[in-house]
Amino acid sequence: MARLFSSASRFLLASRRGDVELVRLAVRGVVSGEAGAAERLGSALMRVDRAGDAELRREALAVVSAVPRAVLRLDESARGPCYAPPVPWVAHAGHRFTSGSGGVIATALASLHADGRVREAAVTRMVTDAVPESAPFLVLRSADWVRQVRSRARAGLSVLLHDAPLDFLPAAAPMAAMISRRWRADFARGQVQAALSNATTAVVRDLLAGADVSTRRVAFEVGLGRDAFPLGELATVAERNPDLLIRLRAGEAAARQALWTARHELLRRLARARAPQVRALAVTGLVRAGLTAAAGEHLADDSGLVRAVARDAARRTGADPAERYRSLLAAGTPPAGALAGLGECGTDHDGALLLQWLDHPATKARAAAIYGLRQLGTARPQQMVAALHDPVLGGGPASHRGAAAARRNAARATAAGTAHRAAASPPPRRLHFCTSGPAGRGCAPRSSSPTTPTRSSPTGLRSTSSAGPVPRHPPMNPPRMTSNR
Repeated sequence: MARLFSSASRFLLASRRGDVELVRLAVRGVVSGEAGAAERLGSALMRVDRAGDAELRREALAVVSAVPRAVLRLDESARGPCYAPPVPWVAHAGHRFTSGSGGVIATALASLHADGRVREAAVTRMVTDAVPESAPFLVLRSADWVRQVRSRARAGLSVLLHDAPLDFLPAAAPMAAMISRRWRADFARGQVQAALSNATTAVVRDLLAGADVSTRRVAFEVGLGRDAFPLGELATVAERNPDLLIRLRAGEAAARQALWTARHELLRRLARARAPQVRALAVTGLVRAGLTAAAGEHLADDSGLVRAVARDAARRTGADPAERYRSLLAAGTPPAGALAGLGECGTDHDGALLLQWLDHPATKARAAAIYGLRQLGTARPQQMVAALHDPVLGGGPASHRGAAAARRNAARATAAGTAHRAAASPPPRRLHFCTSGPAGRGCAPRSSSPTTPTRSSPTGLRSTSSAGPVPRHPPMNPPRMTSNR
């Protein structure tokens, strides 16, 4: 009997775990934009709530709270037109909440109810229970259109963020950033920023490891304002952080501190970072530190911004960047940055050097050679046709785009030259059709030169250069219409 009971309880636990997996699948459907995914998510959540396990309820609610977009989609699908029947899972959640038989899921879903009294009661319960998984729903109700619901949610949110920032900030900050452009949503955003400013460094670091990018950016700005990151950590963030904006802010702060503290080896390290903007900041720091020779080593960088800063540093030392690029091309198998750089600062005579590297083994270098020819203005249409059709010369989308752009520029230049020549040439002579008129009068104007011979045409066309009276042709009478009668 005990063995049978144990098997039945394991089966029941497995089925409940399956309900949580259904919630995860529905959340993925909501994120991917599947039709009806929000309704499936609400039904799956209510199925977990009916199971009666408090731990599973919080786990399922945490799955939804971790994705602010899923909470917003639930809020949008919870209320339909006034003439439509109530949404089943919302009505069920409101019934379980008002009857007292529901858990944290029923309370959170009841805060999406169409009845303002139910929403206000659900907000009061969420503030009393102080469950971190309910924080996104509380932030959502802080921008409610009903004043009583909005005031109760704002008061509770302020208290919870002040008393337990480590628990509620990770759940409330993503939703506050998601609804930041909504009307009445400025309160939640301000409360989150105030809580972040007063939070400890440990809380800020925990938020930096979160999944929401907007929360990570705000937390990083707060940490920068506190000088919470040492110089070595800022350099690591500038090199490895997946968010480009955070990498740029970290690179800017690291380059500034390295320049002030004379940590030149750190500037050299940042000059090899992945983001070209960070490399440009580091090379600029080398120039300001007086290390123009070290900055000039980046003349062949892949980024045009870094190459421009390096060329300026090279000119300060009296060196010619174009000669450096020519020497790199003459050494054999130049990098792509050298080919592009020569096109940016070279002369028309350097087009022959770039033309030799249209068959470079690297696709990026071939595209850089085409880019350099375009910058010099020496790209020929025949060469670009070869780059478009030859599998060796035109390997890669970048090469195709550059060749096509060069051909378009050449076509525009050819059209402009043709129009200029047409405008400079004398206008063609006007031709008039001679019609019948009074005898002794010609149809063509007299020329200013009386010695010009008169030329006639079988079609009756006379040149404007003819002199003297022009003989008239007999009038062409239309055919007479005859009757059959």
